[in-house]
Amino acid sequence: MNIHLAEYSGFCYGVKRAIDMVCSFSDKYGNISTLGPIIHNSAVVEKLLSMGVTSIDSVDDFNGDLLVIRSHGVSPEVYEACRNKGIEIADATCPNVKKIQKKVAVCKQDNIPIIIVGQPSHPEIVGIMGWAGSGSIVLETVDDALKIPEIERACIVSQTTMPVDKWEDIVEIVKQ
Repeated sequence: MNIHLAEYSGFCYGVKRAIDMVCSFSDKYGNISTLGPIIHNSAVVEKLLSMGVTSIDSVDDFNGDLLVIRSHGVSPEVYEACRNKGIEIADATCPNVKKIQKKVAVCKQDNIPIIIVGQPSHPEIVGIMGWAGSGSIVLETVDDALKIPEIERACIVSQTTMPVDKWEDIVEIVKQ
């Protein structure tokens, strides 16, 4: 039997990096928690749980030695809450997500309107919205894009897992 493997399969490098980080910390720290599941994959979450790594929903729920920020990233307010509570964190935010967060933070500071393409409730988008500010617009569909007012200039970014064709369709409408 011939088996053909996909050239690209498995986890993206940002998720793999986050998992590797958590695993490397398991020997150094006694009680590790991730802020939300490290990945939306129950087998990985269960494996980490067997290593003593728990997932919590809020900084307020933390009572361990190390809190890991998952690959989706978080808002600046979460970092501030951790600092205020004296929580040691390990930031496993995907480098691509970090670039988006930094880009929208600069655009926010420069008063450039920010459009974020993605699922509004997805943790990555929630985190990016924190960096972009309350004036940012989230577009999930072409229909959403058709409803926004004309904007002279804007910064437009996307959820890293957004299908390219959907991204291109939405960007084309926003440009018009």
